[in-house]
Amino acid sequence: MNTKDVILVVAGVAVGYLLAGYLKKSKDNSQTETTTTSTGAVASAPDQAKFDKCNKEVSDFMATARFSADVLEIKKKEMFDACIARNS
Repeated sequence: MNTKDVILVVAGVAVGYLLAGYLKKSKDNSQTETTTTSTGAVASAPDQAKFDKCNKEVSDFMATARFSADVLEIKKKEMFDACIARNS
């Protein structure tokens, strides 16, 4: 084993360690998803029923509307965000 191989192994271990730390951090952040309102009260994340209702509403609309491929995802996101805003 020469110097180049040792350096590559050490670099690989370092990158793996940093990547594992980053993934663990993002996983921890997604599990504790609460937000603070302007009054200081803690609001929990939206429940699954709201998501299901909005997904159904968006899919029903998309079944009757036609958009180009580049506009389709943008329109879906806009409609879903509007539905969540209405129901919260």
